[in-house]
Amino acid sequence: MNPVNIDKYLVTAAIDFGTTYSGYAYSYHYVKDKIHVNSNWKCGSSMFKVPTAILFDDKGNFISFGHEAEDDYTGYADSNEEKDYLFFYRFKMNLYKGAEVSRDIMLPAMNGKKMKAMNVFAGAIQYLKQHLIDSINQRNAANKVHVNNVQWVLTVPAIWSDAAKHFMREATTKAGIKSDNLVIALEPECASIYCQTLPVDQLPQQINMNAVGVRYMVVDIGGGTVDITFHERQPNGKLKELYKANGDDSGGTKVDQLFEDYLSNIFSKQVIHAVKDKHPSEWLEMLREFEATKRSLHDTDGLTLVKLKPSLHEMHEEIQSTTIANAFKRGSIYHEDVKLQGKNILKIPKTDFRELIVTVTNKISELVKSLLQKPEFKDIDFIILVGGFANSCFVMDKLKETAGNIPIIRPEEAELAVVRGAVLFGWKPDKLTSRKSRRTYGIAIWRNFREGIDPENLALFDSEGVRKCDNIFDCLIKINQTVEAGETISRVYFPLNANTKSSIIDLFATVKENVAYVTDPDVFKVGSVVLDMSDISGGKNREVKVNLHLGQTEFKLDVIDVTTGNNVTAIYDFLSQ
Repeated sequence: MNPVNIDKYLVTAAIDFGTTYSGYAYSYHYVKDKIHVNSNWKCGSSMFKVPTAILFDDKGNFISFGHEAEDDYTGYADSNEEKDYLFFYRFKMNLYKGAEVSRDIMLPAMNGKKMKAMNVFAGAIQYLKQHLIDSINQRNAANKVHVNNVQWVLTVPAIWSDAAKHFMREATTKAGIKSDNLVIALEPECASIYCQTLPVDQLPQQINMNAVGVRYMVVDIGGGTVDITFHERQPNGKLKELYKANGDDSGGTKVDQLFEDYLSNIFSKQVIHAVKDKHPSEWLEMLREFEATKRSLHDTDGLTLVKLKPSLHEMHEEIQSTTIANAFKRGSIYHEDVKLQGKNILKIPKTDFRELIVTVTNKISELVKSLLQKPEFKDIDFIILVGGFANSCFVMDKLKETAGNIPIIRPEEAELAVVRGAVLFGWKPDKLTSRKSRRTYGIAIWRNFREGIDPENLALFDSEGVRKCDNIFDCLIKINQTVEAGETISRVYFPLNANTKSSIIDLFATVKENVAYVTDPDVFKVGSVVLDMSDISGGKNREVKVNLHLGQTEFKLDVIDVTTGNNVTAIYDFLSQ
């Protein structure tokens, strides 16, 4: 794999595309370590990030992003025009679970209408890209940059599938960034790289971040996912991954889902569903207000006030045939210690809010605890805690309890560790000397049939009538195997038939260490590459060489017809299934 030629770029810019919030940062080639994090958004906010929210008209034309999108959508709702617009909010996690990731998956807008996910993601990246270019050029009008003068870095969770990462690459290309100018960076790796630069006053007295052989865990808790990696500092100052990335979807938005369940227990699932379905903009306002409450909650004394929206009253009266006030008076709404103040204020004990957060932090704690019990995590020196949800005092307290005597470092502005580290990664993409494979990968091949061993349903005959076995899993790399930066794994194959005019290289994966056939349980196809072999003069003796380039955040593949020199070189197309 050819290394990134960073000398040709004036700027390295990182886009942190988050579940809840998004933002960007950059630095110039002549002062790489001076990182600028944008805080100049159109809404006038001085925050470093804006909500990951985007608005389109009913023809799919982009209207606005971030706070503007939220405000515009609410404005259209006030004038009963929201049905004519497509508003998408916190949509990133659609690439994590659920349906298989493909170019054609559709995303439901808040009003139920659907749009191609590729267009939604591309629209958001396009906005962030252009906002970044405009911001740079306004700050430095004498030396303007063009999109092609920038080394772009896009952050993704380490636990995402190969297909999800490839989807983000294609969405970024659709947004106007050349694929050759783009590096996909893994979020916890970026945080780890940034924390190498932390000043001494942000570190516990006994911690030396730059010591050779120091071993630490990175726990990145964002809005959607928890991403965990394990690194060791090498003598050359680079990092080595010691265990495959782990994590799940226990991010901060899980608390929001629990809040919805909490309200459903008070007013009924039917009422809350009706508010979401018929009055999505007011539901959005409730989520925004809850997000502010969640971020500001630091103690458990007293009450939290939740403002009830008109639609909640309307839907409750329609479905329950009584007002909320009457329901509280009659005691038909029961939820311990929850009171109604006046008509529109719900008084909820802060202890209840704490329990919502603790339910999620307990899951994170269990995940961290299970990893710390593995032999690979023996003698860990410290834990680095980053991400937006990491700022919660409840998260910090629970992880301190889990970690025991292991120190925990939470850098200042922990929510910016990823985007700052992504800029540094853009300048030094070889910062990690090796990674651990998250899956076992192999290519589907054929070989001679073994009577009594191979399944009969996989038998086939070549052009000479020789019995072969199809769908053999030819293992290239095993789960948790170390992959060195720049490592290449090569294989040589031959066509099954003399008249074969194209070779399809199918890559498969599994979480199992050993499998025999690509048809085995838990083996799935992750992509294909097609090689033109229309020159059949060599018959079955035409050599096909496959080079799989590993060690970076994505696979790259060379497939070569050695006889003719025809080749395919591409980042593996994980969306072709």
